[in-house]
Amino acid sequence: MLRANQGHHMNVAVVSHVYPANPLAPTNIPGILLPSFLHELVRLGANVHVLAPQGMEEQTPDPLAPVTRFAWWHTQRPLGTLRVTHPLDAARLLSFISRGIRFAASSRSISFSFA
Repeated sequence: MLRANQGHHMNVAVVSHVYPANPLAPTNIPGILLPSFLHELVRLGANVHVLAPQGMEEQTPDPLAPVTRFAWWHTQRPLGTLRVTHPLDAARLLSFISRGIRFAASSRSISFSFA
C-alpha cells in the first residue's frame, strides 16, 4: 500500500486513449474517474504524468497530473466507434497508434524507465 510521506517516490506514467478535456471538472463519461484517481496518487507522493491524444475540444491543463497530448488524424466520433474495416477509420487508427508511439519514444517531457 502506498502511504503518504514515507520518502518513497513512485513515478507513474499513464497512457490513455481518453482523458477529460477539463480534468478538474470532468463531464465526459470516458475517463471521468481517472483524474481523481491520479490526483490521489499525487497526494500520496507519486509523480504522475499522462500521455493522451488531442481531442476536438479545448484542453484545460491539469496542475496535479501533467498531461502531454499528441496530435493525430482525429475525427469527432469517439475512438471506440472507428472500424478497422473502413479505409478512413483504419488510417485514423494507424495515425493514432503510430503517432502515440512515436511521440512517447521521442518525448523529452516523459521519462520511461522500468524497474
